[in-house]
Amino acid sequence: MKKILKKVFGFLALVLILGGTIVFLFQYWRNQRAIEILLDNSVVKNSIDLLIKMAYSILAVIVGLILSSIYFRLGSSIRKDEKAKKKEEQLRLEQEAKAQEENNTQEETQEANE
Repeated sequence: MKKILKKVFGFLALVLILGGTIVFLFQYWRNQRAIEILLDNSVVKNSIDLLIKMAYSILAVIVGLILSSIYFRLGSSIRKDEKAKKKEEQLRLEQEAKAQEENNTQEETQEANE
């Protein structure tokens, strides 16, 4: 179930990123003349600095979300590795205990035979 959800979310993220980029570029290309007219307007010229700062803040949020996603994935991977190591250690200890128990049984059998 988790694998299916992971694939669905990955596909949706890819579609949103690519779709958003394509729509942005298409709208820019289609409305290039309108954008030039807007940039010639004095009100827009004065507010360009504010718009750029807002665009940087949105970019920072997006980068932050991407980094937090990487952070959580790494954390999950680390926990999975630690669980695997604990399981291996537990299996090793069980095998050693079985081997010790077999040795004890063999020693008891030898003592009983003597």
